[in-house]
Amino acid sequence: MEKLYIICLILLSVSSCRGKNIYSDKKEYGYKGKVKVVIKRTYNTSTLHDSRYIPSDSSAISTDTYYFNEGGNIDSAKTERRLATGELYYYKRIFALNKSKKSGWTSFSATNEELLHGKIIWNALNVYTETVYTNQNKTTYEIRSTLNDSFRAVKIYIKGFDNLGQISQHDLQDFHLDKEQNTQLYKTTHLDNNSTEITNYEYLEIDKLGNPIKLLIKKKNNGTKTLVTIDYTFY
Repeated sequence: MEKLYIICLILLSVSSCRGKNIYSDKKEYGYKGKVKVVIKRTYNTSTLHDSRYIPSDSSAISTDTYYFNEGGNIDSAKTERRLATGELYYYKRIFALNKSKKSGWTSFSATNEELLHGKIIWNALNVYTETVYTNQNKTTYEIRSTLNDSFRAVKIYIKGFDNLGQISQHDLQDFHLDKEQNTQLYKTTHLDNNSTEITNYEYLEIDKLGNPIKLLIKKKNNGTKTLVTIDYTFY
């Protein structure tokens, strides 16, 4: 569950954004236009004959849906992920805002059981720290995000903790953007052993506003490719 949240966080950062110097989730995640609902579907390309082909929705390994308010911030989200067993794993998140900035969230299972919750502290205009807790208040992640002047993520520092409170993950992610603020690649440095991984983004289709609607995410180290399709509803 905790790792699924980190994956969703990274998948959000795929597009471009410009505008007034006021933060919103829409700007951080790079969407253009008055987005209301964003649906991301992820496919394992090893099951496709052509990685650019869009398969049926039922073959998606995960579907993430984000609901934005008119101010451009996420009120709620839900994730469905198909496990190796073929089972569907589901959870939803409800977000809290403080002065038009995200301040925390709580996730719930399909049976409405609390799973995790997060607290977000803004350390500066463009820097915030998110701490993720279990329903027993054990810390599982500390995530520090640094944004540029367009509020796009340029660095994400991640610490993960095991059940004993020991560090189990210690990573730094550096995002490389083009002049339109599109993510071109990000480099993950595993700080425990200084190894690195490169992940590239290839934009296959965009809509008339400049939002990506189909992209290929490629890991340079092992050649793994993931196809992502995105549908938008606007106010």
